[in-house]
Amino acid sequence: MERRAFMATAASTAAAGLAGCSGDDDGDGGSERSTEEALDSYRERLDTQLDVTIQELSQSDGVVMLVYESTHVADTSEWGYEVGFASGRFGRELSDGWDADRLDGTVTGADDRTFSWGVDAEDALAFVEGDVTASEFVDRIFESMSEE
Repeated sequence: MERRAFMATAASTAAAGLAGCSGDDDGDGGSERSTEEALDSYRERLDTQLDVTIQELSQSDGVVMLVYESTHVADTSEWGYEVGFASGRFGRELSDGWDADRLDGTVTGADDRTFSWGVDAEDALAFVEGDVTASEFVDRIFESMSEE
């Protein structure tokens, strides 16, 4: 798939995934949670919503590290949905009281291609709070992406 076509397809698919997670307030309204509670909540949501194998989920010095394997080939809309959902869910967890500065993700697709991407807490919160559109948020995510 041509990279430009992938970006357009993945952005629209990921935006749909982000919209789903931005509307489900299952937290306590923003009071601070422990890192362990936040990581557990984030992992649980990813495990129930995505068909991925999480290899690492940790937090150090404000940076959340998410490393996972996708069952989808890179550059497909399903793969883009996973990246978008993980990013949007990070914003939801922040709004529920997670104290983190950034999410750094690494995903390996079923075709063994590996990509890294990142989301700043400020951007994730702006999306959840409606200050940026899903399309703008997805653009920021994919602008940060690079193949390893």
